[in-house]
Amino acid sequence: MNERADTSAPFSPAPITILMLLVFFNFLSRGLFSPLLPMLEQEFGVPHAQSSSLFLTMAVCFSISMMVSGFLSARLHHRGVLVLYELWVGAALLLCAVSPSFILLQISVALLGLGAGLYAPSGLASVVNLAGPLHWGKALGIHEMGPNLGLIAAPLIVGLLVPEVSWRVLMGAVGVLNWVNALFYGLFGRGGDFAGAPPNVKNLRYIAGNRTFWILTLFFVLAAGSAMGLYSILPTYLISGKEMNASLVNNIIGASRVAALAVIFTAGFLADRFGVKRFLALIMALAGLFAFLLGALEGRLLLAAVFLQPLFVSAFFPVVNTAISAITTPATRNVAWSMVIPFASAIGAGATPALLGWLGDRGSFDLGFLVLGGMTFFSVLLVPALRLSKREE
Repeated sequence: MNERADTSAPFSPAPITILMLLVFFNFLSRGLFSPLLPMLEQEFGVPHAQSSSLFLTMAVCFSISMMVSGFLSARLHHRGVLVLYELWVGAALLLCAVSPSFILLQISVALLGLGAGLYAPSGLASVVNLAGPLHWGKALGIHEMGPNLGLIAAPLIVGLLVPEVSWRVLMGAVGVLNWVNALFYGLFGRGGDFAGAPPNVKNLRYIAGNRTFWILTLFFVLAAGSAMGLYSILPTYLISGKEMNASLVNNIIGASRVAALAVIFTAGFLADRFGVKRFLALIMALAGLFAFLLGALEGRLLLAAVFLQPLFVSAFFPVVNTAISAITTPATRNVAWSMVIPFASAIGAGATPALLGWLGDRGSFDLGFLVLGGMTFFSVLLVPALRLSKREE
């Protein structure tokens, strides 16, 4: 698949917005488990470490699915994979909704992770295919609003509906909405009518031999830990660990994600205008600082950090995805994302909340936030080693 040659062609946001809806439902479906975690602990009678293992199970299965998604996209094309992803996630959520025990819930969550992992390689490849290289930042900025909208909606929906509606009904309803969105994309979606590259030895060697790819992978892992990892355990940390009001916590977390939307969209435009290296340095430093402050502060200052931290870490994703697009070919981009995102998911979004939950059971919730924040902050020292195209620097 050749890169679009006409970089002066007008940029159309409509097809990107349809893809953004697909990733919105991905993050909404997985994001429900974070605000529901205290209720799941109570209903199934499990401690923090066991309940937070749901995120590790989901993340590991998400990673496995993503790594093999190239074989599916080579046969079904990216469009077929995206429809399959929505149907699968909807079915998995319905199984979660009817699970009578924690073990069966964990199996259903594993299936949810397998379905959700199909999205990113095909979705991101479709996004950059719809926009010329000069518009990648804008296109990815629009697309990356989807994850934050999903993470905004999850705590707000739970806070609004769960007092009146059981968590099982809520999960089942979101599962059905995934099916409706699969139909909508099938009728109106564009951009995925080409085959993906399978993760064969040649393609893997091409990507793995690039030092910049591994630095970006480390950034992705740390950013995922500061975004999805902290998000997953944050309500439990604040409600159980800091004894804060559940409604207040969910409202502040939801409001922070609303404010993050403007940051994401602006970051995409600024990456197109000024390049990504200096933005990565700034974003990683600020994301690390505020993750550290989550473990260091108390009271109102802690709530201020809860609100501000997502504003910075959310700006990371459109910028780093632009960088990954710049160091790969159109044929191998889905393979690159199927390599980098599994690391980020398994370690950042999976192991991070599981480790924080383990620390929480031992009265040391704060330590995990301090360590992750410090690692993210000092990763900025690797930014000068990135080797990008002249325009992207």
